[in-house]
Amino acid sequence: MGNSLNLDDREFIWTKLADFFTSAEVESFADFTRLAEFPLSDLREIFFREVAIVCGHNLWVTTPVLGEGFDPEWVKREAAKVMSWRERGRGPLGKAGYLATRLLYRWLCGGVWREVEAALARIPGGPAPCVT
Repeated sequence: MGNSLNLDDREFIWTKLADFFTSAEVESFADFTRLAEFPLSDLREIFFREVAIVCGHNLWVTTPVLGEGFDPEWVKREAAKVMSWRERGRGPLGKAGYLATRLLYRWLCGGVWREVEAALARIPGGPAPCVT
């Protein structure tokens, strides 16, 4: 996973999946259906390994309504930091910290992922199924 995606595709996925952490009508965004171009397994992995860690804090605190989604440039910067943290780590403690954070946000953001899956299922000819 991931090696087949170029940076532009990955950034697009980050910004579209981040919108699920807001009150935005994600499915009404003109380019939302482009997510169907990517395998569901890739989307799921990116969601939990990168996007949930960046945007999941919205589920912990009371935030202003983000009716138009997150700032895409902020999402890209923060997700790139998470990828760097994940890939390089800072020794065993850095890797353990990343894994603990990912596990926490996987638990916290499971309901958001189910919303993503439901929205993707409504796209005609949606993404390839996720085998887990």
